[in-house]
Amino acid sequence: MVSRSRKWQYAVLNVDTTTCTIVPETCLSTEDARALPAFSEDHDNDASPDATPYAHLLARLPRDHARFILYDLAYAVPRDAAAGGGADDEMVMRTSSRLVLITWCPDDAPVRERMLFASSKAGLVQSLENAPCGFGGALVQASDWDDMTSLVEMAREAVGVKGPDLTIVHANGVHEKQSGRTLCAKEE
Repeated sequence: MVSRSRKWQYAVLNVDTTTCTIVPETCLSTEDARALPAFSEDHDNDASPDATPYAHLLARLPRDHARFILYDLAYAVPRDAAAGGGADDEMVMRTSSRLVLITWCPDDAPVRERMLFASSKAGLVQSLENAPCGFGGALVQASDWDDMTSLVEMAREAVGVKGPDLTIVHANGVHEKQSGRTLCAKEE
């Protein structure tokens, strides 16, 4: 599942309560993420409900049960001209990506399930770090639906960017900026 080739946009993992093993529940390949419709066909400028891979994930995530989510987060931040970015007044964006492990453990989840996920997290992180390519990602904890819906805020925490200068670059070409509400088609 974890690889440098970035075949997967996300994977939702569940803990099987009978065997106490972590199993994949839902996945979205990067290829399928690129094919998501950026905008609704009914309204020219309205974002599709699945306009981004992250929105696709949220639509399939149970609100009252815990899950682990591995998400391939691509983002861009400005690189100033003094750092070799370009002309004096030109803003150049530096793009990068980071694998993020999100622990979704809502307060409404059953107590036994929350305890099972809490005790499984360290083993999952250890397994990811021991994978042939290593993990090298970021860990994010979410227990409230508002925490889950703000990808931009979650990304700031994951990559350590302060201020409004973070842009999420989704696989299907949609860019998400600042508050997470500005969606625009990829500029050619």
